[in-house]
Amino acid sequence: MTGYVSGTRNANETWLVSPKLDLTTQTKARLYFRSCAAYMSADPVPETEAAVFVSTDYDGKEANLKTGTWTRLEPNLTANKLNWAFITQQYDLTAFAGKSIYVAFKYVSTTEKAGTWEVKNFKVDTQAIEVIGDNDKGGINNPYTVEEVIALAPTDKNNALKEGVYVTGTIVGAWNTTPDPSVPEFTAPFSTDLNCLLGTQSAYICVQLSKNQPRAAVNLKDNPGNLGKTLTVRGDIILYNNMPGVKEISKYDMQ
Repeated sequence: MTGYVSGTRNANETWLVSPKLDLTTQTKARLYFRSCAAYMSADPVPETEAAVFVSTDYDGKEANLKTGTWTRLEPNLTANKLNWAFITQQYDLTAFAGKSIYVAFKYVSTTEKAGTWEVKNFKVDTQAIEVIGDNDKGGINNPYTVEEVIALAPTDKNNALKEGVYVTGTIVGAWNTTPDPSVPEFTAPFSTDLNCLLGTQSAYICVQLSKNQPRAAVNLKDNPGNLGKTLTVRGDIILYNNMPGVKEISKYDMQ
């Protein structure tokens, strides 16, 4: 959803509404989705630009959208300030358990401000909200090490094993996917700016460098001097380039 078209910001209001969701037999519920809210005016995203709503009395007809009672879910969305990486968003729907509901994603742009909001992997289930505190494993003060990521042994390239966690390690090289089979590169010149390897030359993980940042600042092809620096990223632990890796980077720090 966006009001930015061909270089022009347009005034626009868009509602993306789910099918009717039956929670009548449930005692608790969670809304889960992956969100990329880019070029918004602030972080968290102001509810006047993008927000999530729930209705128990909307009848599902487009003509009656504005006559339904819509409750905005909190907290506000997290903005993506670096790139087009997706971030996990979760909301507690237990207050609506025992009812049928509609979920709506509302986006608003103006001629002064027109961000872009993408949503995927939408689901409603009965799982508990997963919150990683700063000092929990994977939190900013307790990041996963390279050895710990390798030990997790992710096997799925499409579904993350851990989402929105911090991982830290030493930049040791890059993974060159041009030859067949692909090969690691540990010395300059480096052939790719799409990723970097963290760890050691004998045990490493592959980190996807998303477009814009952190790619421009971190990649070894353009910045060979980064070899040996410590990189900490917030992203998803997943199988990447057929090895344990991290994708969807939303934050990074390099020392």
